[in-house]
Amino acid sequence: MSKFPKHFDPDVEAREVDLEHEDVQFRGERLTDARAEAIAIDILSRTPGRPSLSGAGEKSPSLTIGCPSRSAHAWTGLRPNRDGGPRRSCARHWMTT
Repeated sequence: MSKFPKHFDPDVEAREVDLEHEDVQFRGERLTDARAEAIAIDILSRTPGRPSLSGAGEKSPSLTIGCPSRSAHAWTGLRPNRDGGPRRSCARHWMTT
């Protein structure tokens, strides 16, 4: 039984192929059923986002620190960027040293 999706977004052009009879290239090499299966397993096993700080396969615990804006700026001595980078880096440094 095929695992090929029945529906795609309108801007996606896709068709099912028989890899034994059609030459499909992926990253410069012929794509075989075994290689396609290995690629699919690799992609489906990936965890989105950054690697875990706790180790492979574990979710890193998170810590939320709340403080007034003025305190936060004085706390790091830096103006934070849009995603809070300097504050996050400073907190991570203090927690790991």
